[in-house]
Amino acid sequence: MTFESSNPPTTDLADEVSTNKQLARSYRDAELLYLASWVAATLVLPFLYFWVAEPWWLPFWWGGITLLYAGGRVQSVRMNQRHVSQATRLNYLVLGAALIGCAWAVLLLLSIPLLIEQPLRLGLVASVWLALLILASSVYVHYLRVGFLLVLPGALGLLWVAWTRAPLYLLLFLPPLIALALAAWRNQLLLQRLNHQQASLQALNLTLKQQQTELETRVDERTEALHQALVQQKQATAERDAQRERISQALEASRLALWDWDLLTDDLYHAHFYELFGYRPDEMPLQMRVLGQLVHPEDRPQLIQSLVRCLKGDEVHFHSRFRVRHRSGQWRLLEDHGEVIQREPLTGRALRMLGTRRDITEQQAIEARLSYLTEYDELTGLANRRQFLDRLHQALRQARLHNTSLTLVTFDVDRFKAYNNSLGHEAGDQLLIHVAERLQQVMQQAHILARTGGNEFALLILDQPETEVLTQVEALQRAIYQPVLLDHQEVRLTVSAGLSNYPTYTRELQGLINQADQARLRAKGLGGDRVLVYDEAMHQSSLEQLRLEQDLRTALEQDALEVWYQPKLDLETNQILSAEALARWHHPEQGSISPATFIPLAEKTGLINWLGQQVLHKAIQQAAVWNQAGRPIQVAVNIAAQQLGEGQLIPVIDELLQTYALPSHLLQLELTESTLMEDAQSAIADMQALQQRGISMAIDDFGTGYSSLSYLQRFPLDVLKIDRSFLINAPLQQGQQNLTHAIIALGHSLGMAVVAEGVEEAAQLEELRAMGCDQAQGYAISQPLPTQAFTERFVETPS
Repeated sequence: MTFESSNPPTTDLADEVSTNKQLARSYRDAELLYLASWVAATLVLPFLYFWVAEPWWLPFWWGGITLLYAGGRVQSVRMNQRHVSQATRLNYLVLGAALIGCAWAVLLLLSIPLLIEQPLRLGLVASVWLALLILASSVYVHYLRVGFLLVLPGALGLLWVAWTRAPLYLLLFLPPLIALALAAWRNQLLLQRLNHQQASLQALNLTLKQQQTELETRVDERTEALHQALVQQKQATAERDAQRERISQALEASRLALWDWDLLTDDLYHAHFYELFGYRPDEMPLQMRVLGQLVHPEDRPQLIQSLVRCLKGDEVHFHSRFRVRHRSGQWRLLEDHGEVIQREPLTGRALRMLGTRRDITEQQAIEARLSYLTEYDELTGLANRRQFLDRLHQALRQARLHNTSLTLVTFDVDRFKAYNNSLGHEAGDQLLIHVAERLQQVMQQAHILARTGGNEFALLILDQPETEVLTQVEALQRAIYQPVLLDHQEVRLTVSAGLSNYPTYTRELQGLINQADQARLRAKGLGGDRVLVYDEAMHQSSLEQLRLEQDLRTALEQDALEVWYQPKLDLETNQILSAEALARWHHPEQGSISPATFIPLAEKTGLINWLGQQVLHKAIQQAAVWNQAGRPIQVAVNIAAQQLGEGQLIPVIDELLQTYALPSHLLQLELTESTLMEDAQSAIADMQALQQRGISMAIDDFGTGYSSLSYLQRFPLDVLKIDRSFLINAPLQQGQQNLTHAIIALGHSLGMAVVAEGVEEAAQLEELRAMGCDQAQGYAISQPLPTQAFTERFVETPS
């Protein structure tokens, strides 16, 4: 910083300093004048005392002078103690000079008559007096105000005497007085100059102080600004360091390698070089031409092209993906981003390039895997539902454009859920893989093969007659039916398939899919292991099923279903001790709807749980009524798989038994083989809990499902019911008789009671009784009866 000088010139300052010194000296010499006057009086008075006659005034003069001097000294001491200003001191000095001057004037006037007679004495006195005056005028700047007061009274007296008595003496006194006046005038001018310079000096000091204050303020402001700038700089530096640290950490975390290429020398700085290439810096020179030799020959042209465009300035940023040969021999995929950061000012030639590089081999593999999974099924390798729908849409558009046909086939594995639950999910996956392999082997001419759901598959065949497609699908069925060995068990699979054709049955994509699914579901509803082609009857059946579903839902809401009971005959006592509760639905328009119609419909639409709870509630309530009437009859209620899976069956049964006070042994639950195999572990847990409550557990339709003896040991069962298919002939043929007898013996050996259902002839009853069967039910005993009819026949009048 620079400041303008406000100081006066050096000469003026020197003059002011000299004048101030004179002024200070004049104040300092004020007391010297008093002292000189007192000494002069002391020297003159003794002379007058000896030479002047009758010196009666001498003691008064001497005492007055002494008192005057002493008073001046005392007053000076007091002023020093009180730190009185110089102006006040000058006023006291003026007063003292006036008093001394008057005293001298009196002395002279009294002594002149005597001194005139003695000129020598007069000359001596005048000489001393003049010497004092000259001394005072030469050393004291305040002579005009102070020293002249010492001279003026005496001078006026002498001039008056000289004028009146000796005019010649004027020549003696007039020149000194003029000289003294001139000296006084000079001193006065000096004093005015001193006062003016002092005022200027004070103003200058004030200006200097103001400028100093302003300078100090500006210095403080600049210091504060500098401090704030330093603080901001420190903060910016800290933030920049933190940002650099974050960038460094981000680069480290992302495994980005920074490279800096000097195009003049071809030298290259490369971070993480070993991680990317497998070479240490001492094993390979870090030069771009050397690294270029590691690039895959197929990727080198596009890499060079992208790099040249950036170097020429056609593109600001450089980006490329290329493969390099790692030291291990693997091809690694790298991704580069960079830009030119320095060029020649005149030619624009690239001098330096900066960029980042990373290994994206694993990322590329993950992306490829994700891309694959978006289009293909991970388990089977077939197209997934998304790709299938896209391909189907494209094929349908081409068929419309070229007026060709296409056939959609959908199928699923029969009873796959049972296989999956009984054999395990891993075995279920192996079965799906088996189906996919057979599908790829047989249907090689298909446009697309896909797994569209859990155990659902679809295939699309372009521009082939329907008969040829059916032939190929039947061949697929036979291939899938080939045995599969899982966990040392031989498993054979069947499938249910549905076909739809464009443009025979529909011209819309969704219609084609819906029609094939309807045909598949129809095939499945007929028992599976068959292929059906969609027709209008299926469409009509589908509409009827929809209407029937809504009517069933309404009947359940209104509690319109009835429960009928079919008695079971105890073959040993020939008494009715139990009955099976059967749901019956009387439709307001269609009349009685067969259970074979609405029970599967309820299972398919999710209404079976609601229906089963209503049947269970009414059966327990009626059994309680019979028990309270003194006729304990055990009621058997069929339980669906959905009821077991809901987890609410046991709490509902506990509540109903408690509400109607029915002993638990008067309730029996019947489960089919398929129900047990839906979720074996959950079924076993529920069955054990129900058995502990005293509820009897029965297996229904034995022999129509798995016919496996292993599950009879796994599940806690009390009753085994033989399916009516084993008793269809009357009397029983030899083969059926032997099989039925074996089943009865098997049940007894496992500690279970055996019930034969579907008994329609009296001869069958006798044969069953002879075989040791425990109970029988069927038309030979009684058909299912409404509650009132059953009560009148078997409760009120038991046979």
